[in-house]
Amino acid sequence: MTEIIDDGRPTTDGVGPLAPLRARPLGDRPARDEPLLGPPLLRLRRKARPTLLLYPLLTVPFAAGLVLGDPRAPLALPVLGTAFFGLGSLYNLVLWFTFLGRPAKKLLAQPVREMTATAAGMRVTRLRVTMRVAGAPEEQWLRMGLPAGLRTQLLAEPRLWVVGPDRKGRALVALPGATLLRPARITTVPPRRSRPANPVRQGLSAPCDDPVLCAHVRWVRRWSVLGTVAGAVSAGWLLQSALAAGWVDVTIPALAVVLLLSVVATLLPGLPRLSKAAHALTWTPLPAVLDDDIRFRSVLRMDATGRVWLPDGTQRTLRLRRVSPELVANIRCSRQLWIIGAPGAGGAALAGIPGQPVLDPVILGRRAKTARPR
Repeated sequence: MTEIIDDGRPTTDGVGPLAPLRARPLGDRPARDEPLLGPPLLRLRRKARPTLLLYPLLTVPFAAGLVLGDPRAPLALPVLGTAFFGLGSLYNLVLWFTFLGRPAKKLLAQPVREMTATAAGMRVTRLRVTMRVAGAPEEQWLRMGLPAGLRTQLLAEPRLWVVGPDRKGRALVALPGATLLRPARITTVPPRRSRPANPVRQGLSAPCDDPVLCAHVRWVRRWSVLGTVAGAVSAGWLLQSALAAGWVDVTIPALAVVLLLSVVATLLPGLPRLSKAAHALTWTPLPAVLDDDIRFRSVLRMDATGRVWLPDGTQRTLRLRRVSPELVANIRCSRQLWIIGAPGAGGAALAGIPGQPVLDPVILGRRAKTARPR
């Protein structure tokens, strides 16, 4: 087994200080009052509400340009705008009325409870995982759609936190270490085309051998490539449509170039980080503490600062920019920062959590002289 670096003392054991600790809800209060699970979902509800009106309003001018526009004008811009904002509007409406609206508001008033299952009680489809509810008076199955990393984590550790269900069988679920409650539903039978789940290896292992991290890397890489290709095709069609219509104005070509560059700058820089995580041989757990100035940067991203102690005992500042709330919660709970590979003397590093689909860049900043935490 690959060595796990622990302050210069290699070990392969997954117990003691090397086991990543996870914050857990108390379960004696409504879910909206749980400090780990309540704020992310409440923030998502607040941010999603304005889009119910904004996206339809943005769809109108593009649709009008498509119907009433000059036939000689470029066709790509109104088609792309109508498709993007129209589908976004439809998706937001469905998401709000089936999950984020009244269903989530009512479910958040209920407490959180833990649910476990055996390997025999897990069934999977291509995009969903179904878990048999243990101890129910009649056969019940909890069905949920999860990204690849979370699906693998649930198969490796069939345990989660559940809020609900309500009278229609709707529920909210969160996996251990996760901060976002996701929609689920209680049914009496598993999906028709579901199959028994293949066993997933548990325990601490190297990043390149971690099944959860590898599944997460493949999922992010696939969607990054697809998003880049879709952006490039859209930009090319927009430019070709303008040239075919005889438009030599700078606006349309500039818009196509901006679209292409924004897609490339957003999606492609993460691919080298994914490759590094997929081939890394070691985890390096470092003692770390966070300051109290922790805030949301976007809907589900956070900023934080703190301090970290390198294996040689030197202290450096720690900066987290647009990282997942799971990483912040893990550092606050365990007082450890898990670096993929061996950390350098400073600068950018790649952080994650063993056994969880978390992968974020962090910055080890300037050197400081302070006593090491006990």
